[in-house]
Amino acid sequence: MSNMTHLIFEGAELTGKSFIASQIYNHLEAKYHQGPDRLDGCYWFNCDVGVFGSSQGQDIISSYLKMLVALKNNNVILEKFQISDQVYNELYQNKKIKYRCVEKRLKKLGYKIIFFNFS
Repeated sequence: MSNMTHLIFEGAELTGKSFIASQIYNHLEAKYHQGPDRLDGCYWFNCDVGVFGSSQGQDIISSYLKMLVALKNNNVILEKFQISDQVYNELYQNKKIKYRCVEKRLKKLGYKIIFFNFS
């Protein structure tokens, strides 16, 4: 496993995920980029593009997971991922989805989940 930063930010809207992600991204991009022509020091994906909680959510998670395997030697930040799909499915579709295999693969790749909340 590489020493790259692999983070997933999960949590409700307006809890600061994007702000914190932007600060970490700026640090990692400046520190690790390889040259002036590309932004390749860190990859930042906002995965919640309207598909979580829908019938396409599980396929999208699987596709992202393939991409994360390809980027395993790079810094990667994800905003919302499998937990968001689980929550949205339960809230809006009354459907329980399990992502144990995805979570095992994320763990093997060294991903850490940071959960944002407020009271």
